[in-house]
Amino acid sequence: AVRHFTTPGGQDTAGPAGEVGFDVAGADAAPRVPRFAPTITTQVPSAYVNGGAFVDDVVFAGDTAHWPRADDGRFLPVTATAEVYRTDVPPSAVGGGVPADADHVGSLGLTTDAASGAAGPYRVTSVWELTAPGFYTAVWSIRADDQIPEVARALAPGYNWNEQFGEPTQISLWAAVSSLAEA
Repeated sequence: AVRHFTTPGGQDTAGPAGEVGFDVAGADAAPRVPRFAPTITTQVPSAYVNGGAFVDDVVFAGDTAHWPRADDGRFLPVTATAEVYRTDVPPSAVGGGVPADADHVGSLGLTTDAASGAAGPYRVTSVWELTAPGFYTAVWSIRADDQIPEVARALAPGYNWNEQFGEPTQISLWAAVSSLAEA
């Protein structure tokens, strides 16, 4: 509300007219449901390994309250994949991208359980072995294209979440051991 003043000389001014209150109500024609947008956090069980399989504990995060469900109420399965790289030096910064000299050593996959949904962690163990001493870094992703149609419809079109390279919780070190057999 605005109060308008005009003086005899032709000057116009405006100022507050005092408090005015009113009620407003509204509703959508249909309830809004936020888009399902899962993410992942990971934690290697041990920062130091001595060969063997690559192991990662995966927890789904983001807005998991809107996890898509089947008609019977069970959680629909969500698929995530990871690429594992080996470098000779530790990643220099989080999110710097996979270094050009990194060796791709294998892939990991995970599909959630219909009874558990986002509850975790899910332990993922590679079927392949670590190749040599170095720093092993997993980079997880969730893509709409990898999902069953019911889950893909719950995601934004083209949904593609990628973990950044170099997160400290996703790195295992296989330290090289030097031998002093001859002195």
